[in-house]
Amino acid sequence: AAFFKVEVKASLDGQGYIFRNPRISSTSSIAIKKIRVFVNGTTSFSDATWNNIDIVAGDDKVITFSPLIALTKFSPSTDFFQFTFEKIAQTDKTISELDPRGTAPRLVEGRKCRELDLFLDTVKPILRNARLMLKDDMGINDYIGSFPGSERTAKNDPNTYQCMTCHNDNHPYFKMTTFDYPEILCAQALSRVDFSNYRESLLVRGLDGSGVHPKLHFIEELQYAADSKTIIPYEENDGNRILSGQFKNQFNGTAPAYFSRWLPNYYFALYSKEDLGMNSTWNNNSESKKSLARNFLGQFQRIEPHLIPDLSNKTYYEAFTHDILKGKILSEEDNLDTGIFKEKARVSYEIYNPKESDTFAKVSTKKMALIVRKDGNNKILKDAKGKITFETNLSAEDMNDKVEELKSKYRNVIMSWIEKEHDHIKKGE
Repeated sequence: AAFFKVEVKASLDGQGYIFRNPRISSTSSIAIKKIRVFVNGTTSFSDATWNNIDIVAGDDKVITFSPLIALTKFSPSTDFFQFTFEKIAQTDKTISELDPRGTAPRLVEGRKCRELDLFLDTVKPILRNARLMLKDDMGINDYIGSFPGSERTAKNDPNTYQCMTCHNDNHPYFKMTTFDYPEILCAQALSRVDFSNYRESLLVRGLDGSGVHPKLHFIEELQYAADSKTIIPYEENDGNRILSGQFKNQFNGTAPAYFSRWLPNYYFALYSKEDLGMNSTWNNNSESKKSLARNFLGQFQRIEPHLIPDLSNKTYYEAFTHDILKGKILSEEDNLDTGIFKEKARVSYEIYNPKESDTFAKVSTKKMALIVRKDGNNKILKDAKGKITFETNLSAEDMNDKVEELKSKYRNVIMSWIEKEHDHIKKGE
């Protein structure tokens, strides 16, 4: 017999769990690969942390020292956990040594920031404000492959995160314990720097999703001034920027706020000034139109699924069969005229255009739209392999290049700060 064991504790200020020291209790060798955890039957983005595991376990030895942080949680008294393995089988191979990728990173304590203002103006907003999405599971590619949903259920949006979603006071290695005390935060970031190789600094490698770090993409581009380092503060009456699709990024409503935009010309559709009926000259718009633009211009477009109406006036109507369909989401293959309904087809929808009375919170509960091609019957066009097609001439490789370019931009900003800090050290300051 073999048993899988793992330590778990509620953490993240009541937002999730930390799983540690997974191991197999067995007298024989067990080959395992890719462990995933489900909390109440669902996964969260950081569950990808153990995707790299591919070893021979047993003898109650710890498989990896890297923790797995799950953000899905309701109550410790009622939550239940499930674990899945891509592979788990008895083997004659020798039990593996502890995977070095799972060892605790080495920190360098005691460093003092000499370029604090530069850190606050350039690096801190990336760590605190810039939002990311997972690349694959529960992320961008998963959403693209399943959009807009099926079986009369709209596909759930890919979640957006910030670096500090996990790197808070409870993170086992890199704690961004507070953004209220800049010197502490800067020192914590500086402890993750390798001055002999900026690119290999743990602070920088995290952007790449190297080792056991979750693979995420930055999909939000903070707007920089001409020096390419200083991020532009948000000004609600800067009409030219707002009309160009830039919006306010502000963490939890606290200062400062910055101009930002979602990655343009990417898979996700964004509201334009034409969608909102805006005049191209800012001051020629009414105050209510300006407010509409501040809330929605440049933000993700949202979809409105079509619903099945009352069918009682149809010649094919049968109460027992059709009354239960009323109000459910219409699929692309449903035919209201003939009474043919196919649940497993894609959801039928249209783009929701916000009204002046709409709040951002209300509209953002709707699902995100993609820049898909549709035919004259409002059906998504597919290629020869059955995959949805997009209103763009860019290939999948081109799209990936766009997120890599943004990642490179943030990487260079961080390394510019590291270089300035290193200059002080070389001068003996």
